[in-house]
Amino acid sequence: MNAKPSFRAGRRSVPLIALLGGVLASGCWVALGIEDLSGDGLGTPTGGGGGGSGCDADAMSCAGVEWAKRFGDQESQSAAGVAVDSAGNILVVGTYHGQIDFGKEPHASAGGKDFFVAKLGPDGESRWSRSTGDALNQYATGIAADGSDNAIVLGHFEGYADFGGGPVMSAGLTDIVVAKLSSENTPIWTKRFGSTAEERSYAVAVDPSSNVIIAGFAAGDLDFGGPVLAGSNGLVFAKLSGAGDHIWSRRFSADAPDLIEPVHIASDPSGGVVFTTSFGGSIYIDAITETTSPDDRDLLVVRLDPTGAPAFSLALGDGSLQYGKGVAVDGEANVFVAGDLFGSVDIPNETLTSAGSSDVLLVKLGPSGEILWGKRFGDSNAQTVSGVALDGSGNILLSGAFKGTIDFGGGPIESAGADDIFVAKLDASGNHVWSRRFGGAGAQTAAAVAADPSEYPVVAGDLFGSADFGAGPLTSAGSDDVVVLKLAP
Repeated sequence: MNAKPSFRAGRRSVPLIALLGGVLASGCWVALGIEDLSGDGLGTPTGGGGGGSGCDADAMSCAGVEWAKRFGDQESQSAAGVAVDSAGNILVVGTYHGQIDFGKEPHASAGGKDFFVAKLGPDGESRWSRSTGDALNQYATGIAADGSDNAIVLGHFEGYADFGGGPVMSAGLTDIVVAKLSSENTPIWTKRFGSTAEERSYAVAVDPSSNVIIAGFAAGDLDFGGPVLAGSNGLVFAKLSGAGDHIWSRRFSADAPDLIEPVHIASDPSGGVVFTTSFGGSIYIDAITETTSPDDRDLLVVRLDPTGAPAFSLALGDGSLQYGKGVAVDGEANVFVAGDLFGSVDIPNETLTSAGSSDVLLVKLGPSGEILWGKRFGDSNAQTVSGVALDGSGNILLSGAFKGTIDFGGGPIESAGADDIFVAKLDASGNHVWSRRFGGAGAQTAAAVAADPSEYPVVAGDLFGSADFGAGPLTSAGSDDVVVLKLAP
């Protein structure tokens, strides 16, 4: 047993605590379609670290859009995650009702909400797509690409799910499902984890050895193939081998499970995992107890080592609301956490305070969990972040949605009225490189962001109404549609 620090920021210091090791129907349709717009493709932005005349606000020379595509019909289609493989192909997952066509064949939901996964080439053209579902509801929650360009797909479901290797059935309420598909869409394996109680999936990642790490929630006992994780209402984590076999699994209980938000995860260079979420009440990370004040939610960041044992825990917050919404880890094991800030958080030599409603929060931590710096972006309106990623040079990519005005350091960006998508690129020190807004009178939101091997950002999100991504508007067919766009670096 090693003594490791637990940090508490924005409230009070907590003494060093010894951490315990261990292991833990068919829809009808009218306007099914694909809209394909090639953007301006203007390449390298002209702005520097502190902004620049060619790289502020909506300047088209700032991170030109390579292409943007819309997928959906008049029913509801929603993106949940995006990943990029070593060849620059783009993997997108989401949930839909009605029909959705990525260019090869239309997929019709079977009555409830169904689960889709699609692979697009670097040019945005369809490589393959797949859907699964029955009359009940199936939800996609995450996607990752491993070192062999296989797709790792995560979700939770009622009824049955079939990714081509035969159906798996839920045991009662929603169960967790994870599937591995080859680069050519051949099913490799599918695993279901569940009980008669409720289980939910949150996020998936792969480590440098292509092991699969999943995060979720379990209301009762849960078996990932190792020792049964006994208990109720807790966060659950598991690492599976590339063959889908159990390596380790962990459970962290909470006394206010209704106040736990979805978990976001990233693998670190050693094969460990870092996760972020928000919580209220108390959550128990082995020997560490993190506690908020009544009606409070704090942002939580935890690193688990390659065996699943906690290495550090950090809670950020005051008496208001702070949400962990995304996490990325660089090659030196520094951690970048993105979240929503309502109220204040303390970082070294500074207190970051929201301007009114929620603002975007970005914090960089060192490998041991020490806060290196933090940034806040937003005005008195609502700004929310949906994802953070790093490109091959260590630049930071942020995606999200906002109303009002947001300034990442290169000049203010103003929304068109309802929620608009933002995408921003910052250097490793948090300085502005470029920032972009996409939106119209309707609501447009980003679900996730990733970077391809050539450092082109890729964003998946939802489109309601019309938005111009650089070559004329894309317009939803009715309700929300899926939108995928690729930007120049």
